[in-house]
Order: sequence, then structure tokens, then C-alpha cells
Amino acid sequence: MLPHVWKTVGFIVAAAAFAAMITASKVFHDKIWTEYCMSIFTIGLFVAAISKDRHEDEMLKQMRFMAFFSAFILGVLFPALMPFFSLTFSSDNIVLSSGIFVPIMMLWIYHSTFNTMKRRARREKHD
Repeated sequence: MLPHVWKTVGFIVAAAAFAAMITASKVFHDKIWTEYCMSIFTIGLFVAAISKDRHEDEMLKQMRFMAFFSAFILGVLFPALMPFFSLTFSSDNIVLSSGIFVPIMMLWIYHSTFNTMKRRARREKHD
């Protein structure tokens, strides 16, 4: 695991890459730069995911494991179920535009699950 300072670096890189990705796709209509920005965005989220919190304890390690597990399960199920959604909705529009979509989705699920669990634990601690 990386030191805590890398969590901030990862989120800053992800935010800058997201802004650049929006600019590249909407303003310049450049697919290559959009893909580069998506890759950098993913790397930023990954760096933030593997960085420690300020006060890392056993409870946070357990929460981190559960969040990674949730992201992994949903990340495996999503591409496996996509053909069925395509058939159900009888649309050719349900296609992943990029191979990097699943890792981005998994990292988003990880961060949202982990932060939700931390908030709940803090709330329970204070009640």
C-alpha cells in the first residue's frame, strides 16, 4: 500500500484527467486524446485506491477488502451480463465504447463502497 499522501495525488490526477477528457471529447472531438485521458483517469483512481488512510486499522482493512470484493464481483458480472441486456432491450446501442470502462467502473464501485462504509462506521461510533 502507498502512503496516505498518494491518495490526494491520485484524486488530483484523476480530476485533472477527467477535465481533460471532457475537453478532448466535447471541444476538440479527439478520440485518441480522450482515450489517453481515460487511461490517466484510471491510473489516478487506482493510485488513490491502493493508498492508505491516515489512520489505518484492522476495521479499515476489513472495509477495504469488502469494497475490493464488491468491485471485483460486479466487475466480473457486468461484462458477463451485457449480452443479455442487449438481447432484452433489443438494441445495438448497449456496447462498451472502450475496454477501459470496466476498470473505471470497478474503481468507482470500490471508492463509493469504501467511503460509504467509512461514513457509516463513523456515524455508528458517534451515536
